Amino acid sequence: YKGVDAVRIPYSSETGGTLSVQWRVGLAGERFRRTGSPHLYGLWRLSEYSGTNLWAVEGITDCWTLWHAGLPALGFPSASCDALLPDFWRIATRFSNIYLLLDNDDSGEKLLRKLAETCPPDLQERVKVVPLPDGCKDSGDLWVSVEGDAERFKTQLREALQHAQPLASVH
Repeated sequence: YKGVDAVRIPYSSETGGTLSVQWRVGLAGERFRRTGSPHLYGLWRLSEYSGTNLWAVEGITDCWTLWHAGLPALGFPSASCDALLPDFWRIATRFSNIYLLLDNDDSGEKLLRKLAETCPPDLQERVKVVPLPDGCKDSGDLWVSVEGDAERFKTQLREALQHAQPLASVH
C-alpha cells in the first residue's frame, strides 16, 4: 500500500464484485487504510448460508474467526457505520436468528446502541445479543482461549447463546 508492505482485504458484493479495499499496513494497533466507501464484510458469502442463523460481528478478523469455525458471519467494518445499518437490516430479514457477537468494549457498546435504535420492529425478537465469556474482548480472544479448537469454540458460543438477550431488551 503506497510502497509499504500490507495485506489487501477486498470487500466484495453479493455477486463478487469489488466494492472497496481495506489495507492492513501494520501489526501494532489498528492501522488500516481504505480505498472506497465502507461496506459490510462478507456479502459474497451470503449465498452459502442456509437462512437459519447469521452471526454479526464487529471487524473483519472476527468474521474470519467465525468462518474458520464453519459459522455464517457478516462483519461491520467498525462501530462508525451508520450508513450500513439499512443494508444490514435488509439482509437480516433473510435469517431466522441474528446473533450479535460484538466487541466487549466501548466500540462494541456504541455499535450495539446504534443497532438497538435502528432495528425494525419485526426483527427485534429475532436479533439476540450474545455475551462474550469473561476476559474475551472479541471472538478472536475466545478463539485463542480455546487454543484454536473449532469444536470448543462452537461449544463456548452455544453456552453463550443460553445467556443471549433479545435486542429489544437493550436500552
